[in-house]
Amino acid sequence: MRLIRFAAADGPRLGLVEESGAAAEQSRNILDFSQALQVFSVARAANDTPFYRDCLELAEDGLLNADKALQVLAFVKEHALRPGLLLKEKPRLLSPIARPLKIIALGLNYARHAQETGRKPPASPIIFGKASTAVIGPEEPVVYKAELGRVDPEVE
Repeated sequence: MRLIRFAAADGPRLGLVEESGAAAEQSRNILDFSQALQVFSVARAANDTPFYRDCLELAEDGLLNADKALQVLAFVKEHALRPGLLLKEKPRLLSPIARPLKIIALGLNYARHAQETGRKPPASPIIFGKASTAVIGPEEPVVYKAELGRVDPEVE
């Protein structure tokens, strides 16, 4: 089981991939966790629960844990809600956290990477920050201005 963030017609939503492996990418195995958590919360008389669209929101509210996911899944099963919560088609994946509060990176963190850039490995770590807008989803293009010249896009 893993948590994803995907694009929906009404904006980003969270999904729960119920299986692993090649079959996991099929929509029939992805539950709309944003909707499931909302229904679960309303049924528990927690009407003030927000509609979660980002993993960071879940973490900030203490809900980013396996126990909560299992409670929601048990509720969905008990009330036969699964068919209505399954995605109808394969979703476009987004970054799990839309805008992280901080991104700290480590430059030239292994010898091969230093060699790839034509440099010697540093004697001490090179630590730098990145803008929170640098985060994109797995299917989104890396956008940069051509006049920047060489760009070193990395997947972290």
